[in-house]
Formats: sequence, C-alpha cells, structure tokens
Amino acid sequence: MPLIPPNGIIAQAFGGVSPGQALDVGAIKELSTKVNLYRTYLRAAGLMA
Repeated sequence: MPLIPPNGIIAQAFGGVSPGQALDVGAIKELSTKVNLYRTYLRAAGLMA
C-alpha cells in the first residue's frame, strides 16, 4: 500500500477540496460535535439531578 501524505488523505475525505478548506470544515464539524455532546450531557445531568 503506497504511503499517502496526510494532505492527500484530508483532500480525499472531503471530496477533493484544498487542505486548508478541509481543515476548516473538519474543525467546524469537530466543534459542532463537541457542542452537541455538551448539550446532551447537560440535558442528561439536568434529568438526573
């Protein structure tokens, strides 16, 4: 299996957009995921309290 540079993997994962755009999209997705997890945690903590 040939080695693919990380930028190539990122570009593949995001459908061929530039690495900079892919990193921005990834950061936004990661942030929204964390926000959703935090909201879920707060909701669960509120129900448990």
